[in-house]
Amino acid sequence: MKRKLLTIIAVLLVVIMAGCAAIAQEGNKVEKDPKSANAGAQTAQDLPTAEKTTKTVDEIKKIAFDHASVKAADVKDLEVELDSDNGALHFDVSFDAGSYDYDYEIDAYSGKILKNQKEKETDKTPSTPAPTNPKPASTKPATTTKTKKTVAQVKKIALEHAGVKESAARDLEVELDKENGKEIYEITFESGGYDYEYDIDAYTGKILHREKERDD
Repeated sequence: MKRKLLTIIAVLLVVIMAGCAAIAQEGNKVEKDPKSANAGAQTAQDLPTAEKTTKTVDEIKKIAFDHASVKAADVKDLEVELDSDNGALHFDVSFDAGSYDYDYEIDAYSGKILKNQKEKETDKTPSTPAPTNPKPASTKPATTTKTKKTVAQVKKIALEHAGVKESAARDLEVELDKENGKEIYEITFESGGYDYEYDIDAYTGKILHREKERDD
């Protein structure tokens, strides 16, 4: 009887020790949280991308001046406008330097020159020194040598300055008008989603005023 009791006690001790070992092993297990495991990857993926920033007006001017090889001090009638073409932002830059007119379209973000145009000013004439012994004024009535530009000529001046082919211009109108005693041609047309207006001297062909607006 005593031996049987000892056997039972020994079996119970073995069962108790096995249970304690199982509890200790379970306590050492570390449950992995799938959320915490992927936290690093999600953090890397959720980082916001850097927003694009447009170039400043000074940066755009420098790009145009450097490309044209002109100094800022020599530039006249400078115009810089931010515009959008099919959702793409660009700067329209126009200015005069020396005896040339310059026009640029520059990407607002990258600063890449998309278009550029350089034209000789038609009204520039070399100055001639006055004669040292001027002849006496003639008593004959003076005759003018000025010749008025034709409609075809002023259309060509406006379209070439705008960089538009005549076949692509819509609602093209040319009118001869007079302002402050000076005859000028007023030219208006539409092309590529823009409205264009030009005032051109009827004799010299000089562009007195120009406008380019988005066609709403």
